Amino acid sequence: MAGKKLLIIGMGFHQYDAAIVEKFTSKGWEVEYQTQGPHYCEKHYDRTPMFINNALLDSHQKGVLAAIKNKTFDLVLVIVGRYLKPSVVAELRSHLEENGRMILYLWDDVSRVANFHDVKSYYDEIFSFDPINCYKYGFKFLPLFYTERIAQANPEKKYDLYAAFLNHSTRREAVESIVTRYPDCVTKFIIVMGALAYPLQRKTFLKTSSIEYRWSKPIPAELNRKYMIDSRALFDVQYETQAGLTIRSIESIGADDKLVTTNKTVRFYDFYDDQNIQICGRHDPEININLLRAAYKPLAKDVLEHYSVGRWVDQIVSGQPDNYLKPCYTLQDVYEAVVNK
Repeated sequence: MAGKKLLIIGMGFHQYDAAIVEKFTSKGWEVEYQTQGPHYCEKHYDRTPMFINNALLDSHQKGVLAAIKNKTFDLVLVIVGRYLKPSVVAELRSHLEENGRMILYLWDDVSRVANFHDVKSYYDEIFSFDPINCYKYGFKFLPLFYTERIAQANPEKKYDLYAAFLNHSTRREAVESIVTRYPDCVTKFIIVMGALAYPLQRKTFLKTSSIEYRWSKPIPAELNRKYMIDSRALFDVQYETQAGLTIRSIESIGADDKLVTTNKTVRFYDFYDDQNIQICGRHDPEININLLRAAYKPLAKDVLEHYSVGRWVDQIVSGQPDNYLKPCYTLQDVYEAVVNK
């Protein structure tokens, strides 16, 4: 792809946007990277007065358009783009080369992307990590990725179960339940609280060394990497409307870690093995500690490869995603299992 020009409108999501940019660059693309809005948006948008949101987004998106003035691209890749106004999406499209493509990758459930129906017609292709949305709307199904293989032969694992995530839905309730209910399970949980929620809820935090409640800022990527290496399993709780597997679930593949998740759709994926993955409830999770401490069952090389960020990039470019479900399942099977639960 030497000489091909790419514009990425990212979420500003920690190291993951950077990994996508780096992989495209390594494959010969000339990459221009911008974000959909100011960094605060993903965490504070719903708690900020709308007139302030609009003013900050207008200013930011005018800056994006100014930065790409007189530039054209072979590919424009928008990741979620929930804060992009239709006029801005239309302007982005005007920067395509002849025969260029504009792609939307939905790293979220459609119900949480308020502008989707206003902007969907501007895109040539739409990919989604959510199998339910893919079946319902005809999107191309492409799960998330791990950024690197960090598996290490480390028999001296410090933790049975680890998670570091923003506090939403039942995440705090779930980890506090695990710590209280399973004192023999060695856990490391980091919950990133909102800037306002932290001081308001501080007195109700569970007093335990197993949970670290952080004010607003996520942990550094390298520290998160270290905890994954030191852990036997990762724990995950997705949004209740979400069927797609979170980045944390896919990172378990790259780390050769087991997975405990509330997402029941995981059983349809090709990497699912009940020796490595446990599905639990959202409110009072039941954990099988013996399963966590048993040996990890390695995945096939081809399964490992197609969850890598490099393979993710290749499929965005080709427009032809791999099949990520077990051969006996279809997207319709996943949809019916969730809708008819």
